[in-house]
Amino acid sequence: MPAAHDITRPSRRAGRVKWYSLAKGYGFIAPEPADAPPRGGDASDGSAADDEIFVHHSALAAAGLDQLFDGERVRYRVVDAPRGLRAVDLVRLDPAPAF
Repeated sequence: MPAAHDITRPSRRAGRVKWYSLAKGYGFIAPEPADAPPRGGDASDGSAADDEIFVHHSALAAAGLDQLFDGERVRYRVVDAPRGLRAVDLVRLDPAPAF
């Protein structure tokens, strides 16, 4: 499998967790508008689905996190993995909810 490579130039990006499923072990982050990755074609329709960044449970484990919560803000780097863009080096910007 080819290695992922970093496509950030050079800073981290910020976004909100669109959803994360602990049962599935993955989810997606919606980048804040200024931090959205470049996309092909016309983005004038305002859709963001193509801009969402995949986040895998291994990235959470590497960051010392055990869960992401829908709507929370995170900072991350983006790598271009074999199956698309992926978030790595996650940092929680909002405090984790207390249960």
